[in-house]
Amino acid sequence: MKSDQTIIRENHMEQLYFNTKLLYIKNPNIQFMDVINKGVGNFSK
Repeated sequence: MKSDQTIIRENHMEQLYFNTKLLYIKNPNIQFMDVINKGVGNFSK
């Protein structure tokens, strides 16, 4: 049986994978803080 921590980690990885595909990020290892700092995906102009 999987621990709660493992299940939460898997859910976060699924969400991370979805977000990288949504933002068309080629490198899935990119840090989201780098994306935020560079303004990628900033739609409020």
